[in-house]
Amino acid sequence: MDSASLNIIDCGFSHDVDGPGQRLVIYTKGCNLHCPWCATPESISPDPVVAFYPERVAQSAQLVGCCPYGAITSVEDSVKRDISSCANCPTFACTTSGNIAFERIGEVRTIMALVDYANKYRAFLTAGGVTIGGGEACCQFEAVADLLAQLHDAGFHTALETNGTNPRLPELFAQLDLLYIDLKHPDSLAAAGLTTALTAIVLANISARYAQGGNMIVRIPLVPGYNADTATLTRIGVALAAIGPLQVQLLPFHRRGEVKWRAIGLAVQTPATEPTDDQRHEAALILASYGLRVQEKG
Repeated sequence: MDSASLNIIDCGFSHDVDGPGQRLVIYTKGCNLHCPWCATPESISPDPVVAFYPERVAQSAQLVGCCPYGAITSVEDSVKRDISSCANCPTFACTTSGNIAFERIGEVRTIMALVDYANKYRAFLTAGGVTIGGGEACCQFEAVADLLAQLHDAGFHTALETNGTNPRLPELFAQLDLLYIDLKHPDSLAAAGLTTALTAIVLANISARYAQGGNMIVRIPLVPGYNADTATLTRIGVALAAIGPLQVQLLPFHRRGEVKWRAIGLAVQTPATEPTDDQRHEAALILASYGLRVQEKG
């Protein structure tokens, strides 16, 4: 795939969630991280995947014939999927069978088609704009740079949601009205061990955006057992305060993505517990004590 096309999951709409006002959100496919708490695991692989929801069909026997390669078997009304047979499937025949238990996730759209789609809804987006999210959009850096430039030149308010690990990120700043950037952990070693993130690059990108003066919100996924303890939050506060009085959003981990992990054939890796209200409140107080402007998101 060349830079004139983008591998995406889908396009959708949101209001005051992925940026101000009504937004068109382009969800890109592929991510360089594999966070155990990911709520959209279908976005991790850059390739199309098949989500399988057998509970949508009353009789499991109806599922077997949907795969010509024998990936679906049924024994005594119990259905199993051989995910290894799906990994290199050449046809995705199950997703065109008409059976609602199968969904193909991932498609290629040209940059021109995405800009045309945004223009189609321009009147609907007058108080909002277009947000590119993921997955990790910067995994398709050249295509995303092209798309942002065209959207920005066309007069759309542009936003990007990123894990911040691409050292080329500042090249996009001129085309961005709003940057959402994650900081998952203050320590490079700990972050690399769990997510392969390079925290030093993330902090450098945050610093570069702040120095430029562009609008930016730093997002912190609050995950018990990883970064929700006082010591780690304190180090996050110190690291960000050294850059400036940044705007920060706390995003509490939730387990709603577990059904997607199972549907695409991956073992659930999510942490066992969600942060409590007390943990969320304490985290906000710790970060605010360092002069950061903290907002809690549900």
